[in-house]
Amino acid sequence: MRIAPLNLEFAAEIEDIDLSHPLSDAEFRPIGRAFLDRAVLVVRGQHLTKATLAAFSRHFGELLVHVLNQYLASDFPEVMRLSNTDETGKRVVFRNGAEAWHTDLSFTDRPSRATLLYSQAIPPVGGDTEFCDARAAYEALDEVTKDRIEGLKAVHSFLRYQTRRFPERPLTAEQRAKTPDVAHPIVRVHPETGRKALFIGDDVISHVAGMEPVEGKALVDALLRHATDERFIYRHRWRPDDLVIYDNRCTLHRATGYDENAYERTLLRTSIKGTPTEIQVV
Repeated sequence: MRIAPLNLEFAAEIEDIDLSHPLSDAEFRPIGRAFLDRAVLVVRGQHLTKATLAAFSRHFGELLVHVLNQYLASDFPEVMRLSNTDETGKRVVFRNGAEAWHTDLSFTDRPSRATLLYSQAIPPVGGDTEFCDARAAYEALDEVTKDRIEGLKAVHSFLRYQTRRFPERPLTAEQRAKTPDVAHPIVRVHPETGRKALFIGDDVISHVAGMEPVEGKALVDALLRHATDERFIYRHRWRPDDLVIYDNRCTLHRATGYDENAYERTLLRTSIKGTPTEIQVV
């Protein structure tokens, strides 16, 4: 196994490994270290089933079952199937809601530690995923801005996100009850590395606690423009059988568009249980 950086400080590719076979704790250890260091890991040419994807994912922690249960694989509820086809291969109406910058499950009190995405079908054009290094983005801020945002909290609202992105697909009463609005620090301390990162997003943030709505929105928008500057971005151009693993505690990501009527795009996803955002390194 070899771990090759994809740029100077962010993202790496793991080569010469077959994840369809179980890994020992010792074999996984360098992957775990690279995950904390590089935040985004790419493993190409894998041949995974839902079962082997879930088995490997458990090295990163406890698997979550997503609140949007309509997208869960029928035989493996820990695995989401994100696709414009159903499980029989029939084309269905599907609109990608991940085109806004976000962190997975930031609308919960324990946002996901990590996400794993495995590509089964990929369009020949478009459908990439962009990742932002929110650690480097924070570190590049001037000291005045760092002082201004220290201690501020943004309110993340799944209801707002779904209403803006999918007005035709309202949450059920059960889904709404499971996802009340939650406040997270704009500057998040990584519980394992101690590095600070911007913890923000687009559409999901309703307001900044203690600030006038217009002022708070202007602040979040400015931070998001800064964080998503190309110097902080890794753009993943998918191939079939890619596995991408990312640390939600210090990255943002978004999907790019593709012709959903002409091409199939199918990803399997697992999510790892996280911890409260205000837990500090001890």
